[in-house]
Amino acid sequence: MSFLKIIDAADEDRDDIVRKEIDRLHDLGVPTRKAFLSEMICLMFPDRYPVWNGPVREYLRHVGFTAPRGASEGVCFVDLTKKLRVSIHENRDHPAKNLAELDLVIWKWAELRSRRH
Repeated sequence: MSFLKIIDAADEDRDDIVRKEIDRLHDLGVPTRKAFLSEMICLMFPDRYPVWNGPVREYLRHVGFTAPRGASEGVCFVDLTKKLRVSIHENRDHPAKNLAELDLVIWKWAELRSRRH
């Protein structure tokens, strides 16, 4: 149901719907709300939404990403999304051209990092 609400949302409302649905799923205790839901919406909207998984969280800690203090999971995800959109837009020479491709780059970074440690 959450996925359908996100898909059916108007473009200008989608971030708000994503935030609300992640927070609703958090309140319900749904464990797949981050990785699975974000992967599904990343596949549908690769320019707009990243995947929120272990390697991405590790990368964000490494680069010092911090979400707004006291923010809900939904707010944190949308904040991350907006920052990554700007990053992709401002770094046109980067090999990743959208957030789905950035996920692949981060997975490779995490793999190389784990081999070194």
